[in-house]
Amino acid sequence: MLRKAKLTRAQGECGAVTLIQRFGSALNLNVHFHMLIPDGVYLTNTEVPYFKRLSAPSREEIQTLVEQIGERLGRHLERKGLLMRDAQSSQLSFEPKGEEAEGLADLQSHSISYRCAGFSLHAGVAASRACRIP
Repeated sequence: MLRKAKLTRAQGECGAVTLIQRFGSALNLNVHFHMLIPDGVYLTNTEVPYFKRLSAPSREEIQTLVEQIGERLGRHLERKGLLMRDAQSSQLSFEPKGEEAEGLADLQSHSISYRCAGFSLHAGVAASRACRIP
């Protein structure tokens, strides 16, 4: 976010709130995260902090982010001995909205075999509007 706003860490800050959900709608084990991420950055080099709204992420930015999250998390879990990478789980990717039906069968088969099914990222809801903080 700071890079997109063309700011340094000394000039601005960003953040997120995360809720970890451990089950799916059928009360099955389905660990996933719900995150609230403001769609901008707070300028800290002003007398009064100011929220600068940024444009929505592009499809390429979302794809890059989900690949980066998947790779970093995969490496971390491998180092901890909690995940072993194989040919089927070495590539984690974002699936476009139009292909949910095709991906459902794959996700169901992964859940039955206890394999890591991959990552997805939804960024279709705006989290905030530009505002001044008193």
